Amino acid sequence: MPTAVTYSRRSKLEQKKQTVESTEAQTAENLTWAADHNVKVIGTFSDNLTASRFSTKDRPEFLKMIRVIRDQQPDMVIVTEQSRLDRRLWNILELIELARTTAFKKIVKVRDDDVIDLSTEAGINRTIDQANRDRHESELISQRVRAKKRLHAKLGRFDGGPRSFGYEKDGLTVRESEAAIIRECRDKILAGHSMNSLTRELNEREVSTASGGRWQRSTLQVIFRSKRIIGVRVHEGVEYEAQWPAIISRSEWDRIQLVLDAKHTRKIRTGRSYLLTGYVFCGGCGGPMVGSGHIVDGALHRRYYCVPEDSTLQRRGCGKVSRSAEPLEALVSEAVLYRLDSEGLAEAFGQATQDTDMHEALTQYQETKASLGSLLADYYKERNKYAKDEMLKLKAELEARIEQITRKMERLDSTRILASVPFGETVRDIWKAADLAVKQSLIGLLLEKVVVLPGRPGSRKWRDDATGREWPRFDFRKIELHWRA
Repeated sequence: MPTAVTYSRRSKLEQKKQTVESTEAQTAENLTWAADHNVKVIGTFSDNLTASRFSTKDRPEFLKMIRVIRDQQPDMVIVTEQSRLDRRLWNILELIELARTTAFKKIVKVRDDDVIDLSTEAGINRTIDQANRDRHESELISQRVRAKKRLHAKLGRFDGGPRSFGYEKDGLTVRESEAAIIRECRDKILAGHSMNSLTRELNEREVSTASGGRWQRSTLQVIFRSKRIIGVRVHEGVEYEAQWPAIISRSEWDRIQLVLDAKHTRKIRTGRSYLLTGYVFCGGCGGPMVGSGHIVDGALHRRYYCVPEDSTLQRRGCGKVSRSAEPLEALVSEAVLYRLDSEGLAEAFGQATQDTDMHEALTQYQETKASLGSLLADYYKERNKYAKDEMLKLKAELEARIEQITRKMERLDSTRILASVPFGETVRDIWKAADLAVKQSLIGLLLEKVVVLPGRPGSRKWRDDATGREWPRFDFRKIELHWRA
């Protein structure tokens, strides 16, 4: 008895437009054909795609089917029509290659009651021609969809999609209960309330988002960054008057943008003042610690803090460990500079970052990529030029070489700053004048992470010998430096 696998596919757009039957209906049709023709089905596969121009991630069942064809070698693949398999030629070519190297030989198109034999030149040509026609048809559909979207935008029409907070599912009718929340948040933003505090308040009041979930700071920002709430439809950067009513005025929206931009700028400046961002971890729970300034006796005190919860109040860290930023940054900086100086690493890194080395690595990378492309092109143009096993071996060797060269270029690029140290100067000399990004690059060369152990410093003090500055309440024994191998 011949064996087969079945495959069905439906995109989100096809589902919305109801232009193609559901994957369940396609599968049922495929199974009926198999039963009528005494074919044993060893696997059924179906994908509901999330995008019209789908990616590999959208097609997990298709990839499973390929593996089954390669491993279990059924005689045929059953589909309602060839376009359900794929409109992209290279995936059709993969099936043709499987027909050459496995027992799989046929594609059954149920709607046409047609069986294509991929072991024949005529069958291969028919399949490729149909794939090209399907691809062309798909492109024409995409063009028509884009033109329709442009027309709808000019008319200010709602073009579908998930429900927006403040509006009903039709996209045109204001949902007054949610509009009141938007106006309430508008007033509070203009009064100086932060997005964090508003997010916390909405979650504490158990106000749901449009999708019924919890609020995040970014969700709230999207609402107030969008011009939908002022009755404006935006398409490809052009504004059109929308058919739905506004919830807040344009002038209010403009004022909110100024507030949000100002807060964003302040946040960036604050974040950039923390040298060890991304390197410091809590010794209590293992979570990342973040730069967090707070006021002490009227002055800003910089510290690294294990944040207990994120913007949606979900658990993130223990919230029990913090450390003053200045002595911690001074301690780490001195340790890094000491290693660079004492172990001669600066000179070694500097020699490894000459422009000739980078140019040579880049040339090797480009040549190897070109060789890989030529290998694949030759294999598909002239199938008899390479045996499949030989081709796969060469492909693996080239990919490994590309990975090796890539790592070398990353290493050269990350140490480039050390190559610019003038004769007679040390790394410490350039450290004093370097910006934050340069200092972080140097730290990242040697240091994997900094672990801050729980505990209070008591009366223990630490003195930075490089600057002579002393911190009366900082216990260096509660700091662990994890160096890169």
